[in-house]
Amino acid sequence: MNDRTRESLGAVRTLYFHTGTHKTGSTALQAYLAANATLLGEAGVGYKFWPGTYQSMGNGQHLFAQMSSRTISDSRLEELLGFYLADRTVAICSSEDFTRFTPQEWKQVKEACQRLNVQARFVTFVRDVGPYYYFSLYGQLIKAGEIHTSFEDYCKSDQYFPVLDSLKCLLEQFGRESMSIVHYESAIEHLDTAFMAAVGHSAEQYDSSLLQQPVNRSLTEYEQEILSRINEATGQAYSLELSVLLMNKRPHLKPSKQFSPDLVEILRSRHATDIAWINQTFFGGREVVKISGNTPGNSVGNALSDHDKQAIDRDVANWCISKFQSVQDGSIKFVADRLSKIDWQNASDPVVPEDFDPIAYSLLNPDLFKAGVPPYQHFITSGKNEHGRKWKWSNH
Repeated sequence: MNDRTRESLGAVRTLYFHTGTHKTGSTALQAYLAANATLLGEAGVGYKFWPGTYQSMGNGQHLFAQMSSRTISDSRLEELLGFYLADRTVAICSSEDFTRFTPQEWKQVKEACQRLNVQARFVTFVRDVGPYYYFSLYGQLIKAGEIHTSFEDYCKSDQYFPVLDSLKCLLEQFGRESMSIVHYESAIEHLDTAFMAAVGHSAEQYDSSLLQQPVNRSLTEYEQEILSRINEATGQAYSLELSVLLMNKRPHLKPSKQFSPDLVEILRSRHATDIAWINQTFFGGREVVKISGNTPGNSVGNALSDHDKQAIDRDVANWCISKFQSVQDGSIKFVADRLSKIDWQNASDPVVPEDFDPIAYSLLNPDLFKAGVPPYQHFITSGKNEHGRKWKWSNH
């Protein structure tokens, strides 16, 4: 703890942790906060990024990364928390990944705040369970190439648990009075107003234009099905590239999904108790957060036209052709590079058989070829003693 921090301990300061949760407009809100950082500072509210960190994400991402190492010292944590506040009495620290903090990590934050005489307060947005939260998070994982399962199979597991667990962690460590919980679907048209009200300020003087711009458009169900098959075949190799292509081609498309009554009932039976607890604890028992804002059988968003589907198919086909061509070109360059590095200077070594073919040795032993190991050198030093190493196209 430095001298400046010690001098400020007499005044109680407030650090607002914006904890997401996931799929609640965090990216847009973080862009809004970053764009208005100067105006916020003039109003006495700090929104600072640790030097050298990536500013397109929330300013709390650095804190999350440091805490996730599980090795952060108390003094280092105090330094980070003090940095966010600096000479302000109020500051904001934003990362939707705070949702992933365990009780132990929040306890460490709590104790550091107590030593610094800092009030920890929390702003957390929550979504209706399904279709919105489930479908939106599923789409994000498909885009990232992390899954390739069907949506119905995805819904067989409890995907809402991280939200509930995070709320309970915060409640246990900091108490209800420290938490401002905002229903995302109710505030979606005025996220800035809801957020700034939660930190005790008006949003009127700040530029909200970034919130009007589409950020991270979700894929439609049709696009998700295509990407899911590609993920299954290639893993994460092309997921982001193709999803960005699809989103940039048609930024106006809205995600669409038809939910069967059976699926809605599965979610209802699993989460009814959870949602009742959230509403009772944070909304005075009012039915604010719901299992589903739509009646069973209704769809979310608008169905794609046949024209849109044909255009998407055409774009994916063109992308595949382009990818095949680039893979071919890349493979040719790779092979040429490897062959150009054959260590011909070792060909006369007496250990090397007269009919030793360095090209065959490289191509018939893919592990060596991929690693770029010089064929003659490898054969001389170890290959001659390794069972199964082929060094010519035919042993006859």
